[in-house]
Amino acid sequence: MNRPLLTVLAILGATAAAAHAQFSDNFDTYQDGSTLAGQGEWELWCMGGVKDATVSKALSRSAPNALRLDKNSDLVRPTSITSGQWTISAWLYIPSDMNFGTGAFGVFNRYCQGMAWSVITIIDPSGGIMDPWNGDSVPLVRDQWAQWRVEVDLDTDSFGEYYNDLPLSEGLTWSKNIDFGAIEIAGIELYSE
Repeated sequence: MNRPLLTVLAILGATAAAAHAQFSDNFDTYQDGSTLAGQGEWELWCMGGVKDATVSKALSRSAPNALRLDKNSDLVRPTSITSGQWTISAWLYIPSDMNFGTGAFGVFNRYCQGMAWSVITIIDPSGGIMDPWNGDSVPLVRDQWAQWRVEVDLDTDSFGEYYNDLPLSEGLTWSKNIDFGAIEIAGIELYSE
């Protein structure tokens, strides 16, 4: 069974003063077949993550590796960013024979204590890439890499979300989109069921 592959997950800031908070992970420095938790500040979700994801060289956007989300993977890369303009992005590969389960990207505005999400994007093989809170969706790109990204302005408490350069949602309030929380990027979640 094929699962979605992910490569080059990044948070990049638009302001030089916030450069210390930037990170990028293309999974290329990890050993093929290794699990992600415990590498590069990745951890299992603090509220019940039970399954890791696997580094794989089977297919990658940047040689040699990508990350394969396995059934019930639930990982988080915690961070704490409270101001500035940021782009959170990932490249996804959805195989054409993926016709079961769903995957999701979540971005927390509070993580672990007082949990709150600003973004939850569903990858549904039968329904496309969806924002379940506003009901919008765009078609899945299959058998090639496509970018998912969130453009966040913490200074104005706003964001927009895009897949394959198509708008999925725009003009939303970061601290109040899903859960009432904080003006903070507190972590990125990768989930698959």
